[in-house]
Amino acid sequence: MRISILARSLLLSVILVLGTWFTFVFVSLEKIPQCEATVVIEVLNGCGIEGAAEKAASWLTKRGFDVFFIGNADDYGYDFTIIVDRCEDQSKIDHLANAIGTDRIVRQVTSSAFVDATVIVGRDFKRWTVIGQSEL
Repeated sequence: MRISILARSLLLSVILVLGTWFTFVFVSLEKIPQCEATVVIEVLNGCGIEGAAEKAASWLTKRGFDVFFIGNADDYGYDFTIIVDRCEDQSKIDHLANAIGTDRIVRQVTSSAFVDATVIVGRDFKRWTVIGQSEL
């Protein structure tokens, strides 16, 4: 009889843990911000952590952003992720900033830009890319 009670307790614990995990994943996915207009971005690794730009680009693509280019920034000294605003549509930049959770925006609007914004990935990228993902 003791094994039966122990087995039931273990089974209930597993169900509780799985239920909590599934709730977290599905609730996190429901809260993914979606853009009303297509936002074309480039993602640059500014922290020097291998694969940071690719992981950030994947995270952003899953949230509806159109990643045009992935590469390296001019240096790897960025502690925080910043957005370089290259378009005149503030709503696009606001969508991107809200998705990342940053207010670090540098405005460099130019008519010759191929992208709406540049995301320079800083050392803080795991903070904003880990929400709702298990691969990071």
